[in-house]
Amino acid sequence: MHHVLLIQTDQWPAFALSMLGNPNVKTPHLDHLVESGQAVLFEQCVCQSPICLPSRVSMLSGQYPSTNQQFGFTGLTRRNLPWLPRHLQQHGIATGAFGKFHVACVGDDAFGFDRSCPMLPEEEDLAVPKDAHYRQYCEQHGIHWPTDQMHGNDHRNRIALPSMAAQLLENKHKLVRQSCMSDVPLEHSLERWTPDRALDFIREKAITGESFFTWLSFTRPHHPQTVPAEWWDLRRPDELVLERMLTEEELDRHGPAMRQSLGKNSIRNMLGEVDFRYLLASYYTLIQGIDKEIGRVIEQLKALGIDEQTSIIFTADHGDEAGHHGLYLKHRDVCSTALTQVPLIIRPAQAICPKGPTHNRRLEPVQLVDLAPTICELFDCPGMDSPDGVSLKPALLDDASLDPHRSVFCEDIEGRMILHDQWMLAFYAHDDRHSQLYDLQADPGQYCNRYADEEMQDKRIDLKRQLIGFLSQCQYGTYTDADVAFVQRAMNPNDPTIPLHTWCTNPTGHSIDQCRCGLFWHGEGEKLFVPFFDNHAILYFQDKPQDANAHMQYLYPTTDQAMPCDHGKIELILNAILCHLINQTRTVSILKHHPPFPKENTPTHNEPRQIVMA
Repeated sequence: MHHVLLIQTDQWPAFALSMLGNPNVKTPHLDHLVESGQAVLFEQCVCQSPICLPSRVSMLSGQYPSTNQQFGFTGLTRRNLPWLPRHLQQHGIATGAFGKFHVACVGDDAFGFDRSCPMLPEEEDLAVPKDAHYRQYCEQHGIHWPTDQMHGNDHRNRIALPSMAAQLLENKHKLVRQSCMSDVPLEHSLERWTPDRALDFIREKAITGESFFTWLSFTRPHHPQTVPAEWWDLRRPDELVLERMLTEEELDRHGPAMRQSLGKNSIRNMLGEVDFRYLLASYYTLIQGIDKEIGRVIEQLKALGIDEQTSIIFTADHGDEAGHHGLYLKHRDVCSTALTQVPLIIRPAQAICPKGPTHNRRLEPVQLVDLAPTICELFDCPGMDSPDGVSLKPALLDDASLDPHRSVFCEDIEGRMILHDQWMLAFYAHDDRHSQLYDLQADPGQYCNRYADEEMQDKRIDLKRQLIGFLSQCQYGTYTDADVAFVQRAMNPNDPTIPLHTWCTNPTGHSIDQCRCGLFWHGEGEKLFVPFFDNHAILYFQDKPQDANAHMQYLYPTTDQAMPCDHGKIELILNAILCHLINQTRTVSILKHHPPFPKENTPTHNEPRQIVMA
């Protein structure tokens, strides 16, 4: 018998843990899991989307947004989506979900939870039993619903009334009014209701002796962050340590487009320091309160006698700027580590790891898509179909190392981020002036954008080549070692054993072809081969057809035909390939209601984009 408790919050950045030295927050219960040697903190965990729903779908399907095609809040997921709760349910594991799901797109026919208590009004149809949702609870206890702790309106257009404290702040900015004291007492708050419903389910399964998977999903610290009165005295706005703002020179390095965005969205400049501290104090207080509730849940597991059989996973769907560069919420999507990196703590059950993990802090890059295969292995049940992640269980149970050079990715419909060897590239197909490049080892605060630096060309080329490989494999499928061996033989001028392969060329236009484990860009008189298995892109001359049969050519040019390396030309072609792959990404859901790339700015694959040097 084994259990897994997945605890997730909404909008909690990786740096918001006191064990990492953050002076603005205290998280003693989460800290204790790691510092006592019971759990592993993965210090470099990347989420797959900087917004809620796509990130949650990726986490519970084990697939990137480019694979499952979920980028926004509208529409339904593909019907054949692999889904962790349903998979576990089919293997005899009891499943329960409590709190904010934000995955109504999956549909109730595939949701896969035996017990389900949703908080969001649009997900009330997913409740099992029928009335087990937060609105019903509030009505039973005489609490106006929606409460001042809930964001958005319900389907009946009922609006959350401002708290009494918010009414006294009617002249303040909306974000400040949403950061005041809540009218809802702690015992009926979202932070108490969510774990209480999860504990009801856990107690029931402890009695029956069933293995269970419990998804305990807190809706906050996502705004509004109205604070229960019982926690109000935890706030310390005057003691907050604010990081420095970007200088004028640093803003210039970010380019005109990002400079304008940073200025427009700077909540610190908009509110002034006093109100900005008020806002952040409530945000961090909710984090401290959630940590208290997590401690209460762990104590209940011990009281029920099932703590040693229960693996605990703590994470968030994405981060929050939380004061980073004077920002708040999630304006900068994939180019901000405050949004793309999230906390990940895994405590394996003592029953399967009696001595505890060998290493309690891991610096190797991991991703939220790794959770689905990890949870399957913790239950010793077969893995799901088509996972993009890898299981982290070996790193929990023994001294197995993770790949320190692994590339990890975060995706938005308009941009893609790759993190590799402490270098982060955020590429935007619609406008290079938004693209960012950071050396996170030397510049963890992202003050110095290196994207336009000429000496960084080799680094840009390497990361763009890897990003092309990632996007291409999401769209066309992965390759095997046999595919690599085949292509290497085909490119070897001294190996005559590979038969003729053909492709049809257009001498007046450009095209992009997918091969076994790479991608070809065909231009006028030249061809670029981008292999996914090597760190070099190879540029070739390409002869124009001379007769009717000349279009029949070898698919793989041999290495002796390679041109001298022209990094400038190669990077322009890589930009064109990236624009092409991003533009043709299929989506079943997008966040914005307009096409992702304005028509007049949409690059085509026969028009390589120039890098705009800021």
